[in-house]
Formats: sequence, structure tokens, C-alpha cells
Amino acid sequence: DAIALYNYGLLLENAKHDTAGAETMYQRALAADPDNVDTLCNYGALIKTVHNDYAKAEQMYKAALTVSPNHVDTLCNYALLLRDCLNDVDKARELIHRAQQL
Repeated sequence: DAIALYNYGLLLENAKHDTAGAETMYQRALAADPDNVDTLCNYGALIKTVHNDYAKAEQMYKAALTVSPNHVDTLCNYALLLRDCLNDVDKARELIHRAQQL
């Protein structure tokens, strides 16, 4: 089940510091449920941090926001990606403002 795979990925990433294992669990969770917003958000963060693949991280965040436009964690993570990695401060501010309104 997608939620169990996602939760196991979180455990591997945060408690065991096993990012490779977490990535596998996130991929399996998305195969089971491609619209799982939490998985899309956390997998995007992992891709950004571990692989420095900003384009793929952005793709994950955009997919999450397509499913749930008001997902606060995704809005904040995407804003950080835009500000820190993609040099789009204006768009980052817009996303933070949206998150603050929720």
C-alpha cells in the first residue's frame, strides 16, 4: 500500500539516514499511487538534497501542487528550491505568501 511504502521511506530517510532505501520506497509508493502528495513532496526534497537534480525536484513539486494546490509543505519546499537553487526569488515569495494565507 502506498502509504505504508511512503512511511517506510520516511523512516529510512530520517531515522536510518538511508537515502537510497528511502528513494526506492518513494518510487514504489508513487508507482502504487502517483498522486500521493506527501510522497511527491518528500521525494522532491530528497532529489534536491541528495542528487542536486533541481529540474526533477521541481517536477515533483509541480506534480504535488497539481494534485493539491494548497499543500503547505510542498509550497514551502518548492519556494526554497526556487530561491536557493533556481534564483527565482519572486516566484518563491509568491509561494510563501500562498502558504501563509492557508
